[in-house]
Amino acid sequence: MSPITHGMIGWIISQPLEKRRDRLFVTVASLLPDFDGAGAIINIDYYAQYHHTFGHNIFFGLLLFFITLKYGIDKKNTAILVFISFNSHIVSDLFGSGAGWGIPFFWPVNNVMFEFSYPFQWELDSWQNLLTTSICIVFIIILGLFKNRTIVEMFSVNADEKVVRIFHRWFGSGK
Repeated sequence: MSPITHGMIGWIISQPLEKRRDRLFVTVASLLPDFDGAGAIINIDYYAQYHHTFGHNIFFGLLLFFITLKYGIDKKNTAILVFISFNSHIVSDLFGSGAGWGIPFFWPVNNVMFEFSYPFQWELDSWQNLLTTSICIVFIIILGLFKNRTIVEMFSVNADEKVVRIFHRWFGSGK
């Protein structure tokens, strides 16, 4: 699944949290598993060998959970949502990364690969991934209208306020 879609899913999961910083933790937790694909910068073989390994396992998810317990504002709720967000990445990859991209969820203790097969797995450029992204965009617009914030808040609060005003103008809610 696209990192952009992972980020949108994480941000949507973060919405029960009041503080932007806590929502940032949850959103980032949906993106961080893909840092194990950074080897592509050096060599595509590193990407093929290491993507879906050290960032895509339960131990990395628990590490994120415990870091959030220490640094979150609403520690318990944020840590729980971080763990959910991390696992949303794993589940999304199981469905939407294409054939042959299993997840060694208990790596390095166990190298057993978890993966779905057709029809429960689809390619990166599939209509299912496009639909998931589209649904996330709709949710972000709805949240913009009802909570007066969008995923743009992760980059700039001022820009987010402008986006929310535009949504209110477009959809006639009068703000």
